[in-house]
Amino acid sequence: MNWMKAMLIGLLSGVGAPPLVRLFLYQGEPLQSIAYGLLTAMGFGAGAYAARYISWGWAVGGFAGLVLGLFGPMPLMFVFPTTRYEKVLPWLVCSAVVGMLVVGYFTDKVLSSRRQ
Repeated sequence: MNWMKAMLIGLLSGVGAPPLVRLFLYQGEPLQSIAYGLLTAMGFGAGAYAARYISWGWAVGGFAGLVLGLFGPMPLMFVFPTTRYEKVLPWLVCSAVVGMLVVGYFTDKVLSSRRQ
């Protein structure tokens, strides 16, 4: 079961590393394919290594909270249609990080209380 968790977290971090780097280091031109490959490999390796320290509750709940925190506030764009996306993006990233931490924590607590 540990190898499955390592593969899952490695795959998620490997796929997520290039868009995050592109989001924070955007300079107007797309990254070259060698940079995408290198970032994917480094993300996969870091995720697979970190999987031994992350429980299933944090992994599953954290990913669900990340998706919920990123896409949950999106309907507010219909309420405030004149706000530019560039102004909203830092708040969406902040919301995703908070969602990842909160949902991951509570999912870990629920799963660990059922295990005991």
